[in-house]
Amino acid sequence: MVCRNKTEDELTVTGPNISKQTKDAESWKDSVFMVINSDDQEKDEYYGRYWPLYRMIEKNDWQGVEDFVTNHPDALTAKIVEPGSMTIFHMIVELLIDAESDEAICLLDKLASKVDPETLARQDNHGHTAATLSAAKGNLRALKLLVTHGVDIYSGKDGANVLSFLIAANLYDVASDLLKRHPTIGRDSIDSRRIILNTLAQKPYAFASGSRLGRLQRLIYNCSCQLSFANTQTHLYSDLLMKKPSFQ
Repeated sequence: MVCRNKTEDELTVTGPNISKQTKDAESWKDSVFMVINSDDQEKDEYYGRYWPLYRMIEKNDWQGVEDFVTNHPDALTAKIVEPGSMTIFHMIVELLIDAESDEAICLLDKLASKVDPETLARQDNHGHTAATLSAAKGNLRALKLLVTHGVDIYSGKDGANVLSFLIAANLYDVASDLLKRHPTIGRDSIDSRRIILNTLAQKPYAFASGSRLGRLQRLIYNCSCQLSFANTQTHLYSDLLMKKPSFQ
């Protein structure tokens, strides 16, 4: 800013006149940026602490996972992945390569026994629990195990999601038996019904009415439906549906 001195015919230069409000606003912005940077740093440190655990789960290094949890028991209740805020139970089910791995299932059983059902039923950012992810993967052994540890898959949105994921995974016999034993599953709210109906709407060829079958094909279809409950998976999910506590 340029101004003329009243007593002398010379020009003087002065700094801009900054009001107290402007200074306060700039100070507030600086404080906000400091808080944001601090929060980001704390987040990076938090999730960085569990990065080795995530990598071991990703590699299906179950002995490494067990050793990590032994040294860091807080990992059992922490959300270890930033994008979906998943727990260790979400991650094991999500990244399990071999669903028939006895080592993985035994580890899941051991870890689940150390926490309460509420911890096992925690949701990720998409509203999914470890149990619903098990259903989505078609992993009945993991689903059965979580149920034996007290996870409720029979009511509310969780029930609708489990039933919907079983249908999406083409496990129609399991879904049908689940409905027969628990008729109210997926029917306790409009949202729950919508979840299941949307899934069924994407499976038109799963029903005879959704595809053009010949007479012989319809006969085969009807016979296969009647025999579906006698397949080799029956022993695996019957205990799950009856809520029996035994697990092998």
